[in-house]
Amino acid sequence: MRRKLVIMDLDDTLIDTWGCITPHLIRQAIREMVNEGLKIDSVETAIKRLTEINNYSKTGEEAIARFLEELKTDQKYLEIGKRGFYNFNFEYEIRTLPGFEEMFTKTDAEFALVSKGDPQAQMEKMKKAGINPALFQKIHIVSKYNKKEYYKEIMEELGFNRENCFVCGDRYETDLLPAKELGIKTIYVQWGRGKIYPPNCQDVNYSITDLKEIVAIVDGEQLKEEIVILQNNSIQVKIYRGDIISILYDNTEFMHGGSKPKLIQTAEDQKGWNKSEIIMFPVIGPLEKYHVVVNNQIIPQDQHGLARYIPFEIIESQKDRLHLKQNHSADQLVQNIKFSSDKTRPPLLSWPFSYVIEKEIYLNENKIRVDFTIKNYSQDKMPFMFGWHPAFKTLGDKNRGIFHINNEKYPLSSVIKASQENIAMLIENAHVITYINEETKQGITISSAEFPKTMLWCPDDNSPMFCIEPVTKHPAPKESQYYFNKTDQGYGEGIEYLAGGESKRYSIILSPLKEISGR
Repeated sequence: MRRKLVIMDLDDTLIDTWGCITPHLIRQAIREMVNEGLKIDSVETAIKRLTEINNYSKTGEEAIARFLEELKTDQKYLEIGKRGFYNFNFEYEIRTLPGFEEMFTKTDAEFALVSKGDPQAQMEKMKKAGINPALFQKIHIVSKYNKKEYYKEIMEELGFNRENCFVCGDRYETDLLPAKELGIKTIYVQWGRGKIYPPNCQDVNYSITDLKEIVAIVDGEQLKEEIVILQNNSIQVKIYRGDIISILYDNTEFMHGGSKPKLIQTAEDQKGWNKSEIIMFPVIGPLEKYHVVVNNQIIPQDQHGLARYIPFEIIESQKDRLHLKQNHSADQLVQNIKFSSDKTRPPLLSWPFSYVIEKEIYLNENKIRVDFTIKNYSQDKMPFMFGWHPAFKTLGDKNRGIFHINNEKYPLSSVIKASQENIAMLIENAHVITYINEETKQGITISSAEFPKTMLWCPDDNSPMFCIEPVTKHPAPKESQYYFNKTDQGYGEGIEYLAGGESKRYSIILSPLKEISGR
């Protein structure tokens, strides 16, 4: 994951200068000029009028000059008014902008600060607002408005390139334009004096009203880098951290979005299963006592094994092909996510063999081929079970969903019932399974020659998704701890094994379907 840097302005970007400080400064400016001889009818009326003028002026100095021109009085009062306007006595409350706390606590980005003004006054504003300077990797309080050289200095000193940086400020010309000229992404804060002359929307990358929006911006940019997109003329597939999270064919989404990052999930993605797909290795299904016995050794495991929790790394990425790899060293401990909600499960999982699982995703017209290669890097023979657990959208009314298997039809409702009563619907010797929603005439076919068995699963009536799971063996929970306990007759039925250095490949083809007829 690449580091991100956000360079912030201070006034009306981190602190509410406009709302907290400016009213006091306007009052000070009027009183300074009156004390030096400015003739006015009413102090309060003058304060009100200067406030109105300030609301459409670029600077306090410009507002005071216009005010004096309106009075047709001597411009000698301009310097006197400026003296009052820019005298920060800090006898007033200073607040941070909305979302300040969330911005710093809910993103892993690093922060720097570049602000124009008197160094002592600017640091005092931060102190008054309760802003800890330690939040920033670098602070520059500068005397001139063009901040470009300071942006460059910070990036070079902290080791960031422009693609991983943002500049956030309320003024386009002084805060954001210098960043834009450097190729840095810009975030316009709709606050304070910057709202008087807002930039054109096409001139900035992002526009916000609350600082917590920066969390979504930074994380969203990170997601753009992490989500891999494969595409050809027919189909688009998105992969996030090794999981296929989207299959888009003819503008229809076929994949359930449970594995999508929360930032981009829809309400429907959050229903049903919280994943889009997992691999099941070295066990499939639930385990009665949360362990298996391998060569008379007790090994802690949980439902569907430990490979689901080990990240994939990208080996090669092309326009229509992605090559991923997962490594596991013998006896490496893997955190069990299920332990967090159920303390009866083991907190850590292990497997006494070193292995690699390679995952390759290919596009061919409107088909997706997913290949898995398992290689045993241990000297001893490695027994295992293996399966793939992808989740697809029901693509319409669940009551109209039908599975076509070996010339038989199974309604989705029967799969839901089997899932609630018996883990899943267990299918034998079905190398091609097609699901069709008869309401929308959309569906998907999944085919594979290497898997002798399949499981169909849907958690409940409210889930807008289901799973078609090719597996090497159906689970049998009451026998689970003895899966890999070798006897004189060898391993039990359905247990795969690889000698040291051996590998095996499993291939699966997905075919999204639309406007199916003749069924």
